[in-house]
Amino acid sequence: MSLVERVQKISSTLTGTENRLVAELMQAPREIALGTSAEFAARIGAHEATTSRLARKLGFASYAAFRDALRAEFLSTGSPSHRVTQTLSGMQEKGYLPQLIADEIAALSRLSDYVQDAQILEAARMLNRERVFLFARGNAEALAVLMDRRLRRMGLATVLLRGDPRDLAEQLLTLGPADAVMLFAFRRQPRDYARIVDLARQRGAASLAVSGSL
Repeated sequence: MSLVERVQKISSTLTGTENRLVAELMQAPREIALGTSAEFAARIGAHEATTSRLARKLGFASYAAFRDALRAEFLSTGSPSHRVTQTLSGMQEKGYLPQLIADEIAALSRLSDYVQDAQILEAARMLNRERVFLFARGNAEALAVLMDRRLRRMGLATVLLRGDPRDLAEQLLTLGPADAVMLFAFRRQPRDYARIVDLARQRGAASLAVSGSL
């Protein structure tokens, strides 16, 4: 049974802290597989005992057994094609599309543990500006592009920030108090992030970050 299947099986019994551990686990399974239970707990500021309880809920006799299973599933030394084959073979019983839908539902159902309605309304208020400057690096760029399209469809003027520091400086020349800056980040603070936030603060522009942890 895969990790996702184990989580789905017990999802209704998870506490708030355990849900946060699961979210962290889904985001960085390889790092957690290589670390200790204390390091796993520290990622969300929880007590080490919480990770052991989660491991037992997932059907493992101990945290060590849980970590061994993680390593077997996520640290495979086979070729990329072999790992893809292993993943797909584990989905054959339920079907690929139903499994994909189930995984997405499981992930979306945990959103309310991290984002509240009041935060969404506040973000909407902050983005109701003359222009919205969007910034992201790496994998997060896909979110910035998607948000750029969505905001344009809603009639908002947007500026998708791209390029090296000199390009960014030129694109931000006209940033002012009537504007907003929206930044996207995964796992770590991207290059140029701090400079853009500082500039927004100096110019009196609103700034909003969508991230895991920074």
